[in-house]
Amino acid sequence: MNAVHVNEVLLAHFQKIAEHKHLSVETLISQALEEYLEDYLDVLAAEEVLAKINSGEEQILSLEEAEKMLNELAD
Repeated sequence: MNAVHVNEVLLAHFQKIAEHKHLSVETLISQALEEYLEDYLDVLAAEEVLAKINSGEEQILSLEEAEKMLNELAD
C-alpha cells in the first residue's frame, strides 16, 4: 500500500463524498486516481492520432466513405 498526501481541503471533500457513496476515503481516492489516469491516457492517445491526422499520416473518413470501402473489400 502506498501513501498519498492531500491537503486538508481535499481531504474534507473526499470524506464528504466517501460518506455519501458509502466508501472508504482510501477507496474513493484510489478510484479517483484510476479514473484520472485512464482519462489522461485517453487524451494522450487522442493527441497522437490528431498529430497523425494533421501530418497527413492518417485520414478521416465519413461514415459513407468507410461503408463504401468495407463493401468493396467484401466483394
